[in-house]
Amino acid sequence: MATVSFRVPDEVKAAFDEAFCDQNKSSIVTEFMRRAVRERRLQIKREKLFLQLGAARPSRAIFTSEQIKDARPRTPNRSFMKSAGSIRGLLRNLSQRKGRSRS
Repeated sequence: MATVSFRVPDEVKAAFDEAFCDQNKSSIVTEFMRRAVRERRLQIKREKLFLQLGAARPSRAIFTSEQIKDARPRTPNRSFMKSAGSIRGLLRNLSQRKGRSRS
């Protein structure tokens, strides 16, 4: 087992002693250090992933809004609307139904 020695401000030491007065302070500090190591490793992993994703970004195709507009069909496919208003007994304008009117 290793011995670690470091300095902390007096008020930090006093607050730590008060908060953990009835516990083994060595085991508490050990657990704090383990958590710090896990968090740091996770942070490094996230930073590497962020850099990898960022590096891949320029290799993706970049399209202008004009290219996107040109790729869209000229006439919209509205086959689902071909029977709208042609069924007998139904309202031609659904917004006229009770509770649906906007006026």
